Amino acid sequence: GVGFAPRTEDGRVTGIVVQPQGDGAALRAAGLRPGDVIRSVGGRPIGSASDAASLANQLSPGARISVEVERGASVVPIALILSK
Repeated sequence: GVGFAPRTEDGRVTGIVVQPQGDGAALRAAGLRPGDVIRSVGGRPIGSASDAASLANQLSPGARISVEVERGASVVPIALILSK
């Protein structure tokens, strides 16, 4: 599984921190790494806790989701394709 936690700066949500759950296999299979911060989903910036909930709702088998991830000092585009 994959866990999500909002990242806040000055009381504002600025992204979603990705955390592994269990052995982390689902996280790696999606192309994500522990500590990645999802900054946008489908071109829409993450700006609230409800955006995190919206992302979780989109994670269904067979879904294709484009995200922009902050990984260290880099920003990496990732196309998530979830297995069925």
